[in-house]
Amino acid sequence: MPAADPADRRLFYQGHPLGDGMSTLTLQVPGMTSRPCVRKVTAVLRDVPGVQLVQADLTTATVVLRGDPTVAAVLAALDEAGLPGTVLPAPASAVTPARRAGR
Repeated sequence: MPAADPADRRLFYQGHPLGDGMSTLTLQVPGMTSRPCVRKVTAVLRDVPGVQLVQADLTTATVVLRGDPTVAAVLAALDEAGLPGTVLPAPASAVTPARRAGR
């Protein structure tokens, strides 16, 4: 069995639980510098399987996703759109003691 690609982990493992079965993921998209870029990023990410909500912020060039897509699918969609992004770390408040213990 091939080793699992760490980028293909479900968003839940990124430490962003919402409590309602959905997770959230924050991305930095440096190439998102205009309203048309925001529309493009939003449209592309909305089509990724598992994405329920996309919130793009032009002033910070960040995107918040809610749902249950794979990280690999999200990053691949951005790359294909010509606007590569990176995953930002979860805020410390989103990591519970049980998660730190690996449970």
